Amino acid sequence: MVNNSKKDPILPYAVIIILILTVFVISVGLYANYKPLSQNENTSSVITQKYLHFYDHNNGAVRVTDENGEDIKIFNSDAGFVKVVLRTLVKERISQGVGPEKPFLLAVRENGLLSLLDPLTGAKVDVSSFGEVNAKAFFSLLQVGPDFK
Repeated sequence: MVNNSKKDPILPYAVIIILILTVFVISVGLYANYKPLSQNENTSSVITQKYLHFYDHNNGAVRVTDENGEDIKIFNSDAGFVKVVLRTLVKERISQGVGPEKPFLLAVRENGLLSLLDPLTGAKVDVSSFGEVNAKAFFSLLQVGPDFK
């Protein structure tokens, strides 16, 4: 039996469109959740925090270091949520003429809210608002010891 079926020529374009729409929806969610530090109405105390630098690599990976330059974690190219959050904050830095020299602040409050803040621009993303799976990527940056990677 001969199979004369051909691949659908529209399929690759459909996949690309779906990926673009996914990134768009996540970006809209981040933008809607974005608040400058001055508008933060949360009075819950910070229970732990860490200053972090993020470096985007050409292979799609994101390297995370602490404020002293020590490697914390490397997110592989599949860490889309991490990249979207960082690009949102970096875009704000660029629009205000601020560079990457100062670290971002990752903070957990008593009420469980996990936020990535930019002390230079006042931008903030409450990453815990995007679900447990997405928040775990950032919670992993606060762990210490040999098993954190």
